[in-house]
Amino acid sequence: MTGRPSVLTVHDISFEIYPKFFSRGALMRDRLLIRASARRATRVVTVSNASRLDILERYGLPELKVAVAQNGVSEGFQPDDEGEWAPYAGDRPLRILAVGTLQPRKNLTRLIDALGLVSRTIPVQLRVAGPDGHEANRIRERLSKSVRAEAIGWVNEAELAGEYRAADVFAYPSIYEGFGLPVLEAMACGTPVVTSTGGSLPEVAGDAALLVDPLDVEAIAAAILRIAGDPELARSLRARGIERAAQFTWERSAAIHADLYRDLGER
Repeated sequence: MTGRPSVLTVHDISFEIYPKFFSRGALMRDRLLIRASARRATRVVTVSNASRLDILERYGLPELKVAVAQNGVSEGFQPDDEGEWAPYAGDRPLRILAVGTLQPRKNLTRLIDALGLVSRTIPVQLRVAGPDGHEANRIRERLSKSVRAEAIGWVNEAELAGEYRAADVFAYPSIYEGFGLPVLEAMACGTPVVTSTGGSLPEVAGDAALLVDPLDVEAIAAAILRIAGDPELARSLRARGIERAAQFTWERSAAIHADLYRDLGER
């Protein structure tokens, strides 16, 4: 130790909240590394108020030690021109997009079950963008057995923005998130969002998305059907989402970090 101030960024401690979603090796590594580093650091920065509360509670840190600098959304995530967008009209399968690492915490198996319920009313088409993670093979097997479901793997930012804009609904029923950046990206692209009450997601979504219990398959299905069957609701969520996403900027995040480092440098 040099005695100099140090800052640690912790996006979330999902491995502490839901250890069952992590491999034993990753769990032991993260717990040992993050716990010790958080206690040694002069300040800890995290990306949401929900994550801050988790860190304070689990690690017993002084309240003034943990600061929040919320994530921003990249400028590449923009909506289509209004003349090019229209709510779902029932003339084709409902296009649903999910984004995230293929791992149990993202709750994709319950989303698949929910879409089975939705498909009793309207045809659906699910695309899942994201890299493989813990138990990815099991999740891919479930996707492969679903009608009109496709895992497209990792895609770059421009491709991902196109996926958001092409979707009628963005579904993100994650069980827990320290922030939930895909929700912000989808809203910035003007896509109506269904997300969950897990972790920080209500904090990010505000009133610009439909929130559901991530463990309630029927609630997930009902929220998707609400958007599909109510063009005015879809328009409202689109408008509110674009407005909400504009409040989260990387410039704001950078300014908070700059103030923090400046304060420590003056000590």
